[in-house]
Amino acid sequence: MPTPVLQKVNKQQLQAVKERFLAFLDGDTQIVASEAFCNAVRSYYEGFLKSEQVSRMVQSGGCSVNNFRDVFKKNIERRVSSLPEIDGLSKETVLSSWITKYDAIYKRDINLPLTLPGSKRSCGTEAERRFTSGEPVAVNQDQRGSKTAARLHR
Repeated sequence: MPTPVLQKVNKQQLQAVKERFLAFLDGDTQIVASEAFCNAVRSYYEGFLKSEQVSRMVQSGGCSVNNFRDVFKKNIERRVSSLPEIDGLSKETVLSSWITKYDAIYKRDINLPLTLPGSKRSCGTEAERRFTSGEPVAVNQDQRGSKTAARLHR
């Protein structure tokens, strides 16, 4: 059986991936997400994607697309195992949903479900007031501008 070829991540791809995850965190996608998922993505972005170690590994050709996915998967497995059970929703279902959303962000999949009227999208300050509610969360245009401005002044 042939061994699958692992696609290495280069410097430009790393930058594009960082931009995609930041766009999700800033509310610039149509991906519906819970506060818990937003926290997992924020942790992945801040602790992994932005790390100097990952930059060095990418520069040396030592990171594959699968490595990136595996890091996220291990992180969310730990997070989901600590969440309380939700009636009618298994932890395996939550993991599967989160991996699907991760893949959509990573690949910039525009075919993921868009928000429905009255639903919320992506991550932001409104979401930060809710703790693991399981509800979709959103950032409106004013909040995105404020967050972007705040980030520029750090």
